[in-house]
Order: sequence, then structure tokens, then C-alpha cells
Amino acid sequence: MRKLQALKAVGAAIGASGVIFNRGNADVASIAVLVFAALVFAIDTIAYRHRGFVAAMNLLGLVLTITFASLMGKLPLAFDRFYMLVLIATLFQLLAEIAINFGNGWFKKGNTDHIINWSLHLIVWSLFVWLALDTIGAIGIFGVYCGILAVHWGIDAVGPKPLKQD
Repeated sequence: MRKLQALKAVGAAIGASGVIFNRGNADVASIAVLVFAALVFAIDTIAYRHRGFVAAMNLLGLVLTITFASLMGKLPLAFDRFYMLVLIATLFQLLAEIAINFGNGWFKKGNTDHIINWSLHLIVWSLFVWLALDTIGAIGIFGVYCGILAVHWGIDAVGPKPLKQD
């Protein structure tokens, strides 16, 4: 089992459960996003320390997420805080996956998991940027996103070892 990948799956499961079981409370959803993003960025920074740019994108995402979370009390609406945390987290995960895919070769055998990750990050980031989502819809979309990532990363953690690209 790949332990770092399993920890990412646990982080995504925490994010999903924190968002799904909060009954549309944007403050609780913001905390779930913060926990999810902090765990995933920290784990990916460690996992990709041999790939400087990818590790730097994850570290920057971690720093910006934590910085925004510490300053987010300035935004008047809880929904705005949640929305901005999701935008920051998904943007930097998207950028890191782009760097990984360029390094691995976008459509080479063995890179399927990173294409899936990139696609999920792109879909959620695009939905949050281009659509005017209401509170329940936005929280629901993020919960589904975390749930899908938890399952995807969990399967990847216990599945066969990937080809020598990561």
C-alpha cells in the first residue's frame, strides 16, 4: 500500500464527510475545505519533493490556503469564505496536476490517474469560476468532488504499483 496516497484518500474523505453532513452550513464547509486542502497539499509536497516545480506548487497552495483561512474572517459572508477556499485549493491542485502531466507525458500509459485528477480539479474549478452557484449547490458539488477523490485515491493506494513515472 502506498501510505501517502492512502493519507490523501483519508483527507478527501474527511473533506467529503465534513461537507456532506453539515446541512449546508458554509462555516463548517470552510473548515472541511481547509482540512482537506491542508492535508492534500502537505502530503503532495512531501510525495513530490523530488520534482521541484510540483512540490513548489503544492507548497504555495498550502501556504495560500492557510493564509487565506487565517484572514478569511474579513469576508462578511461565510459562503464567500467557503467559495474562495475552494477556488484556491482547486486551482493549485489543478496547476500541480498540469505540471505532473507535462512531466509524465499527458497520454502515456500509466498516467491515467493523473489525467483523472486533473479532469476532476478542472471541472470543479471551472464550475466555481463560471457558474453562480448557490450555497447548497456549491457545498454539494465540493462534497461530491471530495468523495470521488477519496475513492479514486483509495483505490490507487491499494492498487498495483504505477509505472515508473511518479
